Amino acid sequence: MKKKVKFILLYFLALPLSISIVAYILFITFQFTLVADIREAFNGVNEEDPLAYGKALFESRSCIGCHPIIPGEKSIGPNLFGLSQRVPTEYIRRSIASPNAEISPGYTADIMPNYGEILNVDQIDALVLYILTIK
Repeated sequence: MKKKVKFILLYFLALPLSISIVAYILFITFQFTLVADIREAFNGVNEEDPLAYGKALFESRSCIGCHPIIPGEKSIGPNLFGLSQRVPTEYIRRSIASPNAEISPGYTADIMPNYGEILNVDQIDALVLYILTIK
């Protein structure tokens, strides 16, 4: 009976608690590193220059990880090269602020973060401005 109690305590209490604590520590470490990386990306960027600020946002949010900017490259998100010639500016803005409102054919919903809840209007405008220059 004592072995059964130890088994229950170990596998149903101690082990899940230990895993939760380790996961929390890793999450905090990741968040700290992410914040440090974002701060570094904005180091020396003038927020009054929307194009430079938009580029810093693009780089700090790792947009390039899902959205290629080289002609012909494919990824999990639409290629942004020459996007301004294919879609209206308002479509780009809407796709950033509310990415699940309209999904481009061949792509999956619920992958891109909803930047309408993360970025303010000026940040979204700066990001759109930068994306418009990718040609």
